[in-house]
Formats: sequence, C-alpha cells, structure tokens
Amino acid sequence: MNGGGDMVQPLGFGPGVPVIAGSGGADVEAWTRFYGAWSDVDGDGNAAAADTDTSGFFVGVDGMVSDTVKLGVLGGYSSTDLDVDARNAMAAPTPGISASMPGRSSTA
Repeated sequence: MNGGGDMVQPLGFGPGVPVIAGSGGADVEAWTRFYGAWSDVDGDGNAAAADTDTSGFFVGVDGMVSDTVKLGVLGGYSSTDLDVDARNAMAAPTPGISASMPGRSSTA
C-alpha cells in the first residue's frame, strides 16, 4: 500500500498479484512467483515416450520513482529435465537464469 491506500501493482505479472513483502507505507513492493510444468508424451510404434519437467521462480521489487513512473527489477531461475526411458536417454537438467528491468508510465 502506498500513502494513499492504493495497491502498488507489481510490474512483473500485472494487477492482483499477491505481494509477500512491502516497505511499510512506501511505494515499493517485493514479490515472488513460482511455476512448473510437467508433461508425459505417450509413445507409439514409431516414437518413444518422453517425460519433461520444468520448474522455476522469479523474484522482484517494484517501486514508484515519480508520481507517474514505476520501475522494477527482477531475476529468476528455471530448470528443465527430459527423460526418454525406452531409449535409455536422459538430458541433463538445463538451468536458465533471467533478469529484467521493467517499467511503466501513466498520466492518470
């Protein structure tokens, strides 16, 4: 919440995203988001079955730098695994690192 009682919207994921930490009345918010996806693809007479697992997280801080400009920073990590049992094949976990500096301006 800012001094006027309005929700300071996190930049990373839009309105209504739960905020886990604030700065006690300042126009700064910290947030986090975890995600994951799991897939099992069936095999047939031509191709083997495959399993994939992807998971990760983002953390960020957004804040008002003037009456009409909000800036933020975020970072994240993800990992994807691929397993094809019928071929005795497995891809090593593939990590990924993300960073961004989003911003927005409003005249309202």
